[in-house]
Amino acid sequence: MAFPYRIELACSGRSYQGTLENLSLNGALVELDDRISVPAGQPCTLCIHSEEEAETNSPLQMGAEAIHGSSSLIGMRFAACDDETRGRLLLLVERITSDPDRLEHDLDRIRAYLADYHSAL
Repeated sequence: MAFPYRIELACSGRSYQGTLENLSLNGALVELDDRISVPAGQPCTLCIHSEEEAETNSPLQMGAEAIHGSSSLIGMRFAACDDETRGRLLLLVERITSDPDRLEHDLDRIRAYLADYHSAL
């Protein structure tokens, strides 16, 4: 399912426009307007333009790594980010998800992982 969100992907000093095709808390699938090849492992910056942008005056911007690509479709894994960015991502995922129960399950799993991680320190 395509989402009505435009994106900008910056890789290796070049910027590409496209559309957000899928989004999760861990990454995104984007379709670029131009056919380009982004090699796996390539660090990039992904900017997602949404209606939230009108409230914050800035797109959601995340560091990401290309994990796979084919013609104009690029799968991205998000890099670590600050709490504010993670919160904005969560709000966007909640807004567009078609399965809120799965999202809540994923959040519970992430919270449990973080609790285990912090208790092991």
